Amino acid sequence: MIRERQGPPREWWIAVSCVMALSMIPWVPLAPLFGVTAEWVRWFAGSFFGGTLTFARAPHDPSIVVFLPLLGAVGLSRPLLVLAGRLHPKRRKVTRAAWALACLLVLLAAVEVADALLGGNAPWNGARIGLTCAIGVSLLVLGIGLRDTVSPEGRAMHELGPVLCISGGCIASFVLLPVGLLGWIAACALLVVVLFRTDPGSSRRHST
Repeated sequence: MIRERQGPPREWWIAVSCVMALSMIPWVPLAPLFGVTAEWVRWFAGSFFGGTLTFARAPHDPSIVVFLPLLGAVGLSRPLLVLAGRLHPKRRKVTRAAWALACLLVLLAAVEVADALLGGNAPWNGARIGLTCAIGVSLLVLGIGLRDTVSPEGRAMHELGPVLCISGGCIASFVLLPVGLLGWIAACALLVVVLFRTDPGSSRRHST
């Protein structure tokens, strides 16, 4: 009996990239939420720290803004879409919520593009906040749909649903946005484990 292990699948690497992208939001616009994070700092953290705490500033180079948020939107939604596809048709709610999340992330990235190219912060801030709250709702629905999922991944899959629920609820409130982003990072880390164990390309194969 020969056991073969292939390298990690593409979705696994994307999930790893999601952890990095979300972790670097305060400094690099690798995810489309960097603009709304800056707005949260201005509204909430600024009232406590004044002008001493500043981060997550949108770059002034439109060529960077155009590509990175869009790539980040695709990257953040891809692992969840793959996971939802594997649960289909048993979890149609999860599939719909995953696609809704993907569309909302792309729209939020489009807002960052429009802000960079057209300027004028006032109208875009409202769109940022509204889309971010909707993203939180999508994550919450995803977490509810995954909460009772039974799979061979064990603990990682069992914890993914509750973590997404907490993350989505915090993001949807906007007031607890940083806590929600930390929860999303934890959810992506769990996705790294889940996707590695479930993808056929990374599973152990046996041949005689």
